[in-house]
Amino acid sequence: MSFLVYLDSNDGDGYAYDCTWNLNIATINLDKYLVSVEEISFANNVTPINDLTNKLQFNEGSGSLTLTLTNGDYNGTDVASELQTKMNAVGSDTYTISYSSITKKITISSTGTFTIESCSNNCYRQLGFVPFSVAVSSYTSSNLVFLLSSLYVDVITSIRNYNYNTSRKSDTLTRIHLDRNFGEIVKYVSYENDKFIINDNSLYSFNIRLFNDEGSGFQIGDRLSVVLKFEPVLD
Repeated sequence: MSFLVYLDSNDGDGYAYDCTWNLNIATINLDKYLVSVEEISFANNVTPINDLTNKLQFNEGSGSLTLTLTNGDYNGTDVASELQTKMNAVGSDTYTISYSSITKKITISSTGTFTIESCSNNCYRQLGFVPFSVAVSSYTSSNLVFLLSSLYVDVITSIRNYNYNTSRKSDTLTRIHLDRNFGEIVKYVSYENDKFIINDNSLYSFNIRLFNDEGSGFQIGDRLSVVLKFEPVLD
């Protein structure tokens, strides 16, 4: 007999993006069952510029300078304006920064010369930048501006068992492609999902973590709602 388990991060331990629930499902022999995600929903409230993507380090020739962009949801013009404000506040030279809606790239022009250096928690993917060591007075994004929090979200489970569909060992329950704008509700409903074999006869706890397309935690701030489907293995 198949059955559903309804989970809400408000009833679990941890955070909405890394939550553990005490299920204590011990009345059924679960080693003859499969588990899959039937439904999952959360608010897409992760901004493209956040604590993990808000730093830029540059050098005017006399030492490294680091700026921090204000966290938020930007379009190309707004993020160029924010970058101009912060580079002018930190640097000694004067910077003019613009965004082209045609090329989807940002151009930095300076009254002096500068390089862009590698640093942690940088915004280079979002701005299309690539660090370089030869000083220039003007630089245009090497890549397109990417002002999305992620292309997709991987739903990772604590059940590290064989995927029934592929016969491969995996801990990824499903992958959700983000097709909602910042602030909108992401609702994923499964029609033909991967199923995982449970190799224990009881399931006392269950953990779910959300990861972005770069393998970092997708740190939603609000609640996470999950519906798990348990169904017997067909011999």
